Amino acid sequence: MKRNFGQALVEITLAISLLGLLLLVSMPQVEQSLAKRWRGQQLLPVVLADHPLRATAGLESRELEDYEKEFRLPVGDDYELDYRTTSDYAFANLIAPVWDILSTQRGFSLPTNNLAVVQLQHEESEQPWLTFSRLSNAWQPQSLAHLSSRPKALTTTEFLNQLGFQEIQSLLGLIPFAREFSPDQLRVGHVDVDVVPAHARCQNANCN
Repeated sequence: MKRNFGQALVEITLAISLLGLLLLVSMPQVEQSLAKRWRGQQLLPVVLADHPLRATAGLESRELEDYEKEFRLPVGDDYELDYRTTSDYAFANLIAPVWDILSTQRGFSLPTNNLAVVQLQHEESEQPWLTFSRLSNAWQPQSLAHLSSRPKALTTTEFLNQLGFQEIQSLLGLIPFAREFSPDQLRVGHVDVDVVPAHARCQNANCN
């Protein structure tokens, strides 16, 4: 019994020693791998924020080496940086049938290929090493004109204007009893972004 106990104690001691030796040998490699992954995780959000700004300003896109040098986050020469925009996400796929119809209207500018994806991929691997993504265009108005043109393009009556309905209105407005149909009276698809004037707001309890 004592002999078996002593043998088991020796085996456990050898196993613990071997495990400790393996940990000591592998710790530098594990630390380097984790540090490299941390640098990549810090670098990709910078690329996601910087790339659309440079594209808007008409500047050339940067290479991976440029980001590594500027932000002092070296990843390695054997990694490639890939940036792209796509419409392959759940919400875009859901509204695609409706957007295909609305996109034929003039002034409609709500793109669905606005998911920016940036990846770091090792040259010897088929799978990306790191992947970050975010919406690069949240459909916010880029100008004052967008405040009216975008909602106007979503109205069904705006399609009548594209078919030349205003010319028909002009002809109808020449008739004495149909002047209300003239373009300056009946404004089809009109969207006003100004604040509603006080005289046009209901002030009594019957409006509630």
